[in-house]
Amino acid sequence: MLVIVEDAMLRELIAAHLRHQGHIVLPAGSAADACRLINEVQPDLVLLDGDTASARDATLATLLQGSDDDRSIPLVLLQSGAVEDDNLAPRLRVAKPYRPQALADAVHRLLQAGQAAMRTPLPTAGRLRAGTLELDFEMRAVQRLGATPTRWADLAPTELRLLQHLLQHPDRTHSRAELVDAVWGVGAEVDTRTVDQYVRRLREALATVQAEAALKTVRGVGYRIDQSATHADA
Repeated sequence: MLVIVEDAMLRELIAAHLRHQGHIVLPAGSAADACRLINEVQPDLVLLDGDTASARDATLATLLQGSDDDRSIPLVLLQSGAVEDDNLAPRLRVAKPYRPQALADAVHRLLQAGQAAMRTPLPTAGRLRAGTLELDFEMRAVQRLGATPTRWADLAPTELRLLQHLLQHPDRTHSRAELVDAVWGVGAEVDTRTVDQYVRRLREALATVQAEAALKTVRGVGYRIDQSATHADA
């Protein structure tokens, strides 16, 4: 796993507790170091101090979200207060102050859950349609059929998985817990705010093809694709 903490003493303290749990730890003191390590070795998990400049680095955020493969990198975010960064969608938020041993235990449980939550690989070809929304797996993009001119919205892997599940079961409301199982894998430790963040990103992508009205929020329950709304002009 990759530990991105700018304070050298704190970085080594966290790394020591994680190594004691049996994990291989790659330490990084800056966003530049972290990006280099991610490109060299795909880590199973990234632990990031959210109160540092590294957490605001756009290149690092892009690598954490995933782009060319079918999954984002699980992220544990250390944070003080209630500040949340829309560019990051952590699997786990750890509030400061924290005990290093408790942090190591939480990360260990998250990794164990992730190993049990294997996901079906994304299709590499074919299309999926509900109403006028069409998802192309080869292009990894979505369009609204009948729109002029034809426009495609590119989707990141997690957004693609989310839309795939919603399109496979249109006009049915899906709870956040169901979406976690379908998108991240059964048993994955993903909080509801992370689901909401990715739904927001998916809605923004749909807006570029004038189809955001199709993604409905059912307050207190979850989300659904409304097939009738996909026919409405924006």
